Amino acid sequence: MEKCHIDSDVQYDVAVNSKMTECDDQADGDIEVNSEMVEVKAKGALKHFDNLRTEHGCSQLISHDKWNDPCNGYLVNDCCVFGVEIFVIQPSSGNEETLTMVKEPNGRTYTWLIKNFSKLNDNLQYSNEFIVGGRKWNLKLFPKGNKSDMGKSLSLYLWLSDWKSVMPKRKVYAEYRLRVVDHSRLKKVEKQASHWFDSNQDHGFSNLISIKELHELNNGYLNDDTLIVEVEFDVISVTKVRKLTIAV
Repeated sequence: MEKCHIDSDVQYDVAVNSKMTECDDQADGDIEVNSEMVEVKAKGALKHFDNLRTEHGCSQLISHDKWNDPCNGYLVNDCCVFGVEIFVIQPSSGNEETLTMVKEPNGRTYTWLIKNFSKLNDNLQYSNEFIVGGRKWNLKLFPKGNKSDMGKSLSLYLWLSDWKSVMPKRKVYAEYRLRVVDHSRLKKVEKQASHWFDSNQDHGFSNLISIKELHELNNGYLNDDTLIVEVEFDVISVTKVRKLTIAV
């Protein structure tokens, strides 16, 4: 077994022990001579041909000494035969995914006006669906608090609502701020968060603002019995998928 290298530095095996047909100039036709045939086999490598690379091969297929040695039978009456066996591989396809972190994405602020706030029960409330970074989101609000902050604070969460409908399911990273604002836009309570969203998962704060502070008249958070809450995205990950045809 011999080794040789083509221009791309991909290693090949050179296998021997076969039969080849040689040409005899003095005979009326071809004669068969049992001899060794040098055969180049790719070792774990597929070569791609296109208009920029129209040829591949081996720069050291066989040494001159072996080639010219009459005992090997490569030259018979100054004739030789070359051959090639070709296996054509059909192109395969796949997807290319590009993940980009987008700062201050379009439509990055969503405002939720909750009217008749005092008439809400203690149950979970959902905002309308909105889109940021090509994904669908909701805000989830507990008017009287959630978990250990039940009865103490207003709880507000951000939820990736299209997780089940987007295939394949991809995580989304977000840096964002949740806040309660007064009606004059002069005062706010705001908290910042970052999270990789997946599954049926939400993320936010069970103690965004205390119930006492929320209901304080001088703060102006519940004028006309209407609460204003917002989410503002500072950074969001956007995944783009492109179909590829890979010629091998």
